[in-house]
Amino acid sequence: MTEKSEEVCESCELHENLLEIVKEMMPEETELYDLAELFKVFGDSTRIRILFVLFEAEVCVCDLAKALNMTQSAIS
Repeated sequence: MTEKSEEVCESCELHENLLEIVKEMMPEETELYDLAELFKVFGDSTRIRILFVLFEAEVCVCDLAKALNMTQSAIS
């Protein structure tokens, strides 16, 4: 069995100026949590399909259900 070698930096030099920029720009923890929650919404392929249809055209629930071969109650 072949072992994988980890890639590591040749030298351990911190770039304080870059780290300070990142620290200043990093959103608050609550904002990151909210963003993670938003991305959970996209974890369901049905929601992605709904968004796809709505990006193409403004449609009513009847048309949306027909386009996705689903019932109206499943969409809601």
